[in-house]
Amino acid sequence: MRFFSLTVLTALVAVATAAGPVEIEKRQLSACVLQCMDDIGIYDGHAISQCRRTCGERP
Repeated sequence: MRFFSLTVLTALVAVATAAGPVEIEKRQLSACVLQCMDDIGIYDGHAISQCRRTCGERP
């Protein structure tokens, strides 16, 4: 039972690490989107989507 618990824990850690968020520096964002995010002061995924729409990069 101990081995099974260790295996499950190891698998969960591996999945959590692989599914972790991408740092903002690694994303390819235009200067317009970066400026928009600076203007509103929010740097999450929703802000990226909104700023891409504002900059005309997404419908």
